[in-house]
Amino acid sequence: NPLCELRAFVCKGRVTGITQYYRTCMVPALLQQRSLACNLVCEAVKQLHDRLGESLGDLPLYTADFALIAATATDAPQEASAFADAPTAPSTPTFDQALLIEINPPPPVSGTILFDWDRAKDRAILEGLAAPSVVTEPALPEIRLVEKPVPWESVAFHKPLKDLVDKLRGREPRRHGFGGCCCRRNSWHRKIHLE
Repeated sequence: NPLCELRAFVCKGRVTGITQYYRTCMVPALLQQRSLACNLVCEAVKQLHDRLGESLGDLPLYTADFALIAATATDAPQEASAFADAPTAPSTPTFDQALLIEINPPPPVSGTILFDWDRAKDRAILEGLAAPSVVTEPALPEIRLVEKPVPWESVAFHKPLKDLVDKLRGREPRRHGFGGCCCRRNSWHRKIHLE
């Protein structure tokens, strides 16, 4: 499931933070298996360093993206939809592997997703300078996941694509103003309405 992708921040060979890759999708399997996901990513980074040792040893900070894989994974959807208005599926697979997708440059070149690089506390976590959180086990890095469904209306992406998804799902396109055509026909109203 592509929604089960995580980004790990690795400082001097140690995972300092993990974030869900997609900020607009609540993934129940990730929430239910938070500690397991964290352990799998940490183990995958350890194996990565065992195999590449000296090549990665000089990197003070980098990011690595991982896909969580379940032993019983199939092509069929296994969990709730990413959005609040979609139906849910009954079963959740158990993750058994974190598969490396790619190694990326450190922040801010690579995005921090649910962490904020410009926030001192978050930056300290990712750079390995923060004390372990009391909420997590001391040996585990902080993991941030989308905790509740994200309403479709608040998901920001290219309007024509969003309209296409609405059409494919059988939903009415979002309109505003006078039947949705005011901003195309009346330049004076478009200026007032969109500014």
